Amino acid sequence: MAKKKKKSRIKTRTKPAKSYLKLYIFLFLFVVIAIFAPLYLYKDNDKAKTANKSRVHIKSTNIAKNMVKVKLFYYNSKKAKNVDKEMTGNPASIIAVQREITPSKTPIKDTINLLLEGRLTAKEITEGFSTEFPYPDFTLQDATLSKGILTLTFNDPNNFSSGGSARIMMLQNQFIKTAKQFPQVKDVRFKPDYLFQP
Repeated sequence: MAKKKKKSRIKTRTKPAKSYLKLYIFLFLFVVIAIFAPLYLYKDNDKAKTANKSRVHIKSTNIAKNMVKVKLFYYNSKKAKNVDKEMTGNPASIIAVQREITPSKTPIKDTINLLLEGRLTAKEITEGFSTEFPYPDFTLQDATLSKGILTLTFNDPNNFSSGGSARIMMLQNQFIKTAKQFPQVKDVRFKPDYLFQP
């Protein structure tokens, strides 16, 4: 009799359903994070930029609000035609332009230094204003106030402050009138003593 062939049973191992479920969940979470994480970071970064811009704007606004208005006195040729026809250096020909300075402990010195910069606008020049400032090496070394007397000490190696009497008066009065806008200044003196001598 022929022997019956035994049927071979091949057992196939299948992964449990739970393993596939975990894999699907992991992949889903990975995709969600990959999509939404950059959006969140961008939004957060955008908020930070907006906040920084706001701080800069507020800071700039505060500085602008705290600026101190001052006057700089310069010679005006159109004014001189009416009050100083003979060009004698009449102080009335020295009139003001408006400027602003940042608050400091030395507003008088800062204002005099601003005067020395001589930065007139195009509009002011057409209105008749003119200046000899700035002049090379003519600089303010110190400004001291004592008992209402303001002493301005200059460095003048090139003798800029010397010249004719009318010019000297115009130069002096630019400093005197600029300084006397401050109520604590009653008189102005110049150092060294040889400055502003005709």
